[in-house]
Amino acid sequence: MKRFEITRVTAGKENDVYCHVQEPVALLSGSRGDFSPKEAEAILKETGKQVLLLVCRSADGFGVRCLSLSQRIRALELIDFVFGQFGIAKGTEKWAESTISEVLLSVAMSEAEVDDVIEYFLLRADAYFTECDVVEAVTYAQQNSQQLVQMKEYEKARVLWAYVKTVDIVPKGVELSIRTLENDTGVVIEADDDLYIMIGCKGEVYQIQYEKFNASYEMSEEPLDIFTQMYEFIPAVERLDNHTYVPIDEIAKICYPKKETGILARPLEKRTRVFGKTVADYFVADPGDYLAVRKDDPQDVYVIRKEVFALTYVEKEKQE
Repeated sequence: MKRFEITRVTAGKENDVYCHVQEPVALLSGSRGDFSPKEAEAILKETGKQVLLLVCRSADGFGVRCLSLSQRIRALELIDFVFGQFGIAKGTEKWAESTISEVLLSVAMSEAEVDDVIEYFLLRADAYFTECDVVEAVTYAQQNSQQLVQMKEYEKARVLWAYVKTVDIVPKGVELSIRTLENDTGVVIEADDDLYIMIGCKGEVYQIQYEKFNASYEMSEEPLDIFTQMYEFIPAVERLDNHTYVPIDEIAKICYPKKETGILARPLEKRTRVFGKTVADYFVADPGDYLAVRKDDPQDVYVIRKEVFALTYVEKEKQE
């Protein structure tokens, strides 16, 4: 079907698996809804793929589970894309799942002009690659020099930000998981003296190295008042040693963007995945969000949500 081919596998009791011709993704159609990650991994090993979607009938519709052994394809993100507005995905970057009712699936299939359930999910899996641009931060500036020339220059508005040293949250070496607006699957970081967590104007959080923080912000000892200075939600991180959530607003302090900090940015027309210089630097953008490139480090490429961009950046005045 389309860009998938059927492969017969013995793992999972001789099921037919639809393997994508070009991408490292396979889809298994089965009657069981209790496939374990271990069974899914056996199927991936046999097919030579890295990501498996398990499509099974549930009590009132269909359920899809996803196992991803690839750092470039996050299970939660893939499931969320496959279901779109018709489902709520839960899970992590490695293992995720979602369900959809028979009624909603019929609506989705009708909109896609498809009358076969498996074909619908195959089309959605394929669309994850065909309908999404990919940006490699390390090579973006070099390969898109003309595009950079056309991008407008912006600087941060004089709005309040907040920061927390990771070692003020947990002891050095303890792992934390944070979810950002640009990466719903979460990022795992290790507390370190040089690693900070930023809190944006909408309560979003993301990690930042001290060197970059110091180049971009001025520290203060002013405490953060979440009720008057932030909104949307109370920022928190998860401790992975005991799986508890830690609110960080009470230990956060205010910082101010330095005037000289500048970026080049442009609004995106397509859904875009951005792979940064490290595994932790991963962003997903929707149409209308902004792709940003730091002027002082062209390999620092990232995504800013459109609602955050409107509040925190202003176009830089051109020098006469």
